[in-house]
Amino acid sequence: DLYILAISDDALEEVCQALSKILPQDSFLAHTSGATPSSIFANYFNNYGVFYPLQSFSKAQAVDFAHIPICVDASQTHLLKLLYQLAQKISTKVYKINDEQRAYLHVAAVFANNFSNYLFHVAYELSQEHQIPFDLLRPLILESAQKVQYFPPAQMQTGPAIREDEITMQRHLELLKSHPNWRKLYEDLSAAIQRMKP
Repeated sequence: DLYILAISDDALEEVCQALSKILPQDSFLAHTSGATPSSIFANYFNNYGVFYPLQSFSKAQAVDFAHIPICVDASQTHLLKLLYQLAQKISTKVYKINDEQRAYLHVAAVFANNFSNYLFHVAYELSQEHQIPFDLLRPLILESAQKVQYFPPAQMQTGPAIREDEITMQRHLELLKSHPNWRKLYEDLSAAIQRMKP
């Protein structure tokens, strides 16, 4: 049998300890974490690995697993083969990614998904505050997401920061004076974008 632990990272150690008391040491185990190394199993089991679907899940939105990348790795070749075969049954995109690579992949995913979603939230709040339909921004958000499917993000960067349009940036900062946190975020992101220039 293969046991896949799809639980919070904080619970993995405790659950491993509990399972080690009821499962043989040569049982096959894997977790679905992007941030936790597979070695968390090492003190308890011989055959361990990772089965990490790189996607953000929510109850409100169904996803098509056929297009979700699944990252696998294992301590033993036979378990890696098993995880790879299982992943191929539900996805067309399966990758062998080791613990170090997966840790960096998880950080990259936080930037790409969690941080960008927070920026969508800021845009939503600004829109609501000034009675602007957020629907006006949805095509722009979608277009940006579609561009990075085909081009490196740096090639697609637009806006006042990359153009060094200081007048527009100052106007924006003035508009954000009642939101000091967002104003600071605007300044920091603009500076980072300007450092992208070759």
